[in-house]
Amino acid sequence: MPVDSDRAASDDDASNAPTNRTLREIAALEKECLAQVNLVRQAHGLSTLSLDDDLLEVARAYSRRMAQERFFAHEDPEGRTVRQRVDRAGIKWQMIGENLAYSNGYLSPVAASLHGWMESEPHKRNMLDPDFQQTAIGAWISSNGTVYFTEIFLKR
Repeated sequence: MPVDSDRAASDDDASNAPTNRTLREIAALEKECLAQVNLVRQAHGLSTLSLDDDLLEVARAYSRRMAQERFFAHEDPEGRTVRQRVDRAGIKWQMIGENLAYSNGYLSPVAASLHGWMESEPHKRNMLDPDFQQTAIGAWISSNGTVYFTEIFLKR
């Protein structure tokens, strides 16, 4: 869970804080995953999805939360869905979708996650839905090296 900006970080918070190297790795994974999703869409004759920076904050925060709290689900432990997480961030939408993945031990966590999404009809449907216009893919790397991805799709 993100640390509130109006309080000082405790020692425990500092030990969980990512390094600059890790943040660069996370951003690179996110960028690579978005590029690969857009290549798949183009190969199917669809327009590419544009990155929504506000949505990126929501997606990355959810991947971080799953990694730190050790759960993997479309609903968080309090029962909130992607709709509620995006609404809470004040982002308006007409249509929404979400793909989740995690990967550990693969040379390319992006390739492993995309393969999984394309092998699953609901996930593939989100990736190839022509109505979606915007997306964000948030990644996080857990302490054991597992990479979590949250992709949120939007039509505004």
